[in-house]
Amino acid sequence: MLPRQRMAFSHVVYSSGFVAMTIAFAAIALVILAFRFVAAPQSLKLAVGPADSADAKLVAAIETHFNAEHAALPSPAPAEA
Repeated sequence: MLPRQRMAFSHVVYSSGFVAMTIAFAAIALVILAFRFVAAPQSLKLAVGPADSADAKLVAAIETHFNAEHAALPSPAPAEA
């Protein structure tokens, strides 16, 4: 049997809901982190050659398609030469 002082402390910890509160806070934190991960905006960054290259034209066509479909894709910033 545990000494009286130690038994009293363990009784306070387990009967006052500390374990339940810890589990509840951990579950809430996991839900919040999962929501932040799922709801975070996705972005696509591509590096293409000169502005008049075939690659740049392809990326511009893809951007036009995404804009027509209302997909969330930010416009690329023009590269400085």
